[in-house]
Amino acid sequence: MIRNFECFAVQAEEAEQGMERLYEKHGEEIMNGYAVCHGEPDYHHILIGNGYTAVTEFNQMHLGVQMEDLYYFLRKIMEKHDWNERLGRQIMETYERVLPITELERQVLYYLFWYPEKYWKQINFYYNANKAWVPAKSTEKIKKLEAQQKMREKFIRFFS
Repeated sequence: MIRNFECFAVQAEEAEQGMERLYEKHGEEIMNGYAVCHGEPDYHHILIGNGYTAVTEFNQMHLGVQMEDLYYFLRKIMEKHDWNERLGRQIMETYERVLPITELERQVLYYLFWYPEKYWKQINFYYNANKAWVPAKSTEKIKKLEAQQKMREKFIRFFS
């Protein structure tokens, strides 16, 4: 269950330290750019109809860095498509045709992606479940994360 703990722990530390450095250097600029964020902008919450688009479920809405929403949306898609780098680049190119991102925003995205959020979510779920054995579903999810790790890292380099 925690075979690759060290690898993911290093990524978490590097992501945290990198984000701290960004805030130390660009904190005021980042905070001046705070906007209303949806919080969970995945495909479940975006409705596309005949001539309209609607967004639903604002339960996680907050004031924050707009890149959080792009990160969340893109991470969900990339996980479902085994971190297909071509798909990720196409999504980013399409996004940037409408709203170009700055170098600072690109760095924020890099550190958001570098943090192994899905891994920590799974480990935390297992730890807090207080079960005598590891549920098969948890083991499957961790194994999938481990199998996707190389493709995930390759995609993340796109932002560095």
